[in-house]
Amino acid sequence: MILVADSSALIALAIVDKLEVLDKLFVEVSSNINFNVTLGKGESEAIILYKELNGDFLLCDDKKAKKFAQNFGITVIGSLGILLKAKERGLITHIKPLLNILKSSKVFIDEKTCSLVLKMANE
Repeated sequence: MILVADSSALIALAIVDKLEVLDKLFVEVSSNINFNVTLGKGESEAIILYKELNGDFLLCDDKKAKKFAQNFGITVIGSLGILLKAKERGLITHIKPLLNILKSSKVFIDEKTCSLVLKMANE
């Protein structure tokens, strides 16, 4: 599977020291496309690259970019979705400590989302 990622989700995974799960879950590719729409440059490039590569998932945490991408039929997954997939595959054992690390960093995750993710992870 091909995963195209925006930097915000990669930063979140780096904060919890779980970037390595991406190598186990997806084939990673990068590009230097220069394109801009109503989104930031990184999100725009990721969406264009996804379309060019016929990607399987777009890794993105930005709410506006997610909605934009989904309107174009793009399958979007966020950093928390990656952590859930990693737990399902046995690559990590618990998500709650990782959420706590993210919440104590500058990454914003609302309580409703945290509760939903923990419920999905059976934690």
